[in-house]
Amino acid sequence: MAELQAKMQALTLDPLQTALITAMNTAIADKNTAIAEKQAAKEKAKAAVDQAIADKKAAVDQAIAGKNAEVHQAIAEKNAAIAEKQAAIAEKKAAVDQAIADKKAAVDQAIADKNAVIAKKDREVEAGIYHHVCTLSLLGSTTNAKLASRLVSQMKGDQRRVLNFSMPDLSPHDSELRRLLSMIDSAVKEEDMHEFIAAFCRQVCDLVGAQVDFNVTAAGSFAPDLVATPKSLRANGPAPGSSKTGSRVSTSIAILGTHSLFMVEGKKHDLVHQACLQLASYLLYFYLTFNDAQIPASVQSWPATLYGMAWVGSIVYVVRVDLKLDGKLIQPAITFCHTEPARAVLFLLRTAIINDMSERSFVGDFDWRYNFNHPPSGQAPPGNDATTQHDPGAGYGTSTDGGQANSLVLNLATGPQPLLDAQEVHRYFMFTGKLSLNASAEFSDVVVKFAPAIGMALTEQLARAGMALALLNRDRMAASAHRIPELLALCTADFNGMPGLALVTGFILGESVDWKQHQPHAASFASQVCDTLRWIHEQGVVHGDIHRGNLLVIEPKLPSTPPASPPKGALEPPPEGAVKLPPHSIALIDFGLACFLPAVTRAHVQAALLAAPVTVAAAQELQPWLDRVEHNAWEMWPNHFYDIARSTKVATPQADFLGLGLLAVSLEVGGTKVLQQQLDLNSNAASTYAARALKRHLLRDQDGLLSQLLEQSPTTLLEVQKIVALADQPQPLL
Repeated sequence: MAELQAKMQALTLDPLQTALITAMNTAIADKNTAIAEKQAAKEKAKAAVDQAIADKKAAVDQAIAGKNAEVHQAIAEKNAAIAEKQAAIAEKKAAVDQAIADKKAAVDQAIADKNAVIAKKDREVEAGIYHHVCTLSLLGSTTNAKLASRLVSQMKGDQRRVLNFSMPDLSPHDSELRRLLSMIDSAVKEEDMHEFIAAFCRQVCDLVGAQVDFNVTAAGSFAPDLVATPKSLRANGPAPGSSKTGSRVSTSIAILGTHSLFMVEGKKHDLVHQACLQLASYLLYFYLTFNDAQIPASVQSWPATLYGMAWVGSIVYVVRVDLKLDGKLIQPAITFCHTEPARAVLFLLRTAIINDMSERSFVGDFDWRYNFNHPPSGQAPPGNDATTQHDPGAGYGTSTDGGQANSLVLNLATGPQPLLDAQEVHRYFMFTGKLSLNASAEFSDVVVKFAPAIGMALTEQLARAGMALALLNRDRMAASAHRIPELLALCTADFNGMPGLALVTGFILGESVDWKQHQPHAASFASQVCDTLRWIHEQGVVHGDIHRGNLLVIEPKLPSTPPASPPKGALEPPPEGAVKLPPHSIALIDFGLACFLPAVTRAHVQAALLAAPVTVAAAQELQPWLDRVEHNAWEMWPNHFYDIARSTKVATPQADFLGLGLLAVSLEVGGTKVLQQQLDLNSNAASTYAARALKRHLLRDQDGLLSQLLEQSPTTLLEVQKIVALADQPQPLL
């Protein structure tokens, strides 16, 4: 600027120019001053803004700090509350745990006390049975038969049991055995009869190579009439069976306790019950250990089952005494079954082998010789002893493992045919498998029931079932609708060389009624079976054996794959009256105890058999049974909880209905045992006349117990009431 002014001064300017320049300079100075002021104001404003921001930030920081302090305080208070609550919970849990521990200790103590009471009661019961057995063992005389019968829980013959095992071929010696049997029959004195029985038994054992002798005891001694022992005992004393009475007594009685294989009681004229009771007394006396000071130890040493032979007149019985069931002592139960003499001898010998009685202290070596488990070449392997009902004791049994059956050949109308893929359902009695029943090569799944010619009880049941199914299958479409088994064949058959009758029915895939699994369906089951019973009664047949084992539950058949899309209207309700698929269907099986209504005559049954697939040979075998139809003159009758007919030897539609009603109640409450407890009935008294009356009383709800039991199941109660109403309608009696 100074330089400019200097230059300006050096210039010669006119006043106007000078004034203009001065004005410009002044304006520039003013402008600079304004700019400076504005800059200062701007800086002042900026300083104010910065101060405001700083103040605002300080205020925010102060607010945040205060808020954080409040939050921390709240969290601390919340944590303190939680800690207090956890402490309270822990205290309460400790109190609950202590209460549970105290309760558990009290329950455990109560259980222990209850178990102690039960154990004491069991010991008392065991002691009572022990003394009964002890008393029975001391009777040993037919004169005490009435007293002895009071000490057993049952005394009955069971002809359904078959002593099935591999019998050696004794036919070449038939004449000698028959001669000995005729000598037994013709013996005048009982002592002579015993000698001939011993000779017969000894001969049978000799024929199979078994080193067994039979010792005749002296008349009047407390011992069975004959005792089977190893022949090696002869080296230790007088020969068993000597004709001198003294030697018999000293030898036979000395060996009874430790060396006998089995015992035989021979009677000329006594009733079979008396002979069996006397034999049972001897079996208990000589085979059991009695020590009143140590009853549990004594009972522990007892076997579950004892076997012997009763020879009454010309009839031979295998006698069985049951002492334990599932390892627990029971009131002695005596059963006996009739069989051929040679089979009885070898069965008892085989039982002795199975029970390993050879571990006793026999004198010298003992050679069984005949191996019952490996028969001679050409014979089928032995089956186990069988019965049509389950019996867990040794010697009799039921196949529960579906084992393969032995050789069974059926003489069908098309010719002899073996049962293929044969599986035992009940040993020696019922099988499943495949048969070709017509000219085609197709095979059908079948159920075959076999009755040997010597088994009269089984034959009767098979004949009754065949005649009943022949009547019911006259209209196969109606029978199928009611799920009645289809009768495919009734023919003669051969099982391991043993002739008999066979009943072939269609295989039905199902399972027996289960108390737990099928409980929700009690009403449905009762309704379905009731309809079936009404239909078979209309055909003139009474089933006569209603229980859960004779009802097969069949699952409904569903489509293998669902449709790709629901059909039109699939979600709409079904039209009124449409048939609904039941959750299950029920097949009524096993007509072995069937009876016939008065309208059914011998001619009716014979006509039904002629129209049925019955072979000529089987029809001839059925002729004696046809004569019993019109009067129902049968030998076999049911004897179980659901048999509530007024008489033990009668079967009526009323009994069928009432048995079904009782079964429905049992299924609803959880089973037979539960209902027995409700009725205060034990198993032994469940089939007495008084028990049957009590069960009829329950079904008619005469004291309100039925309504009480089925209070939570009104549908089942209604079905039972309908069934009882049907039973109470007038029915023709048999």
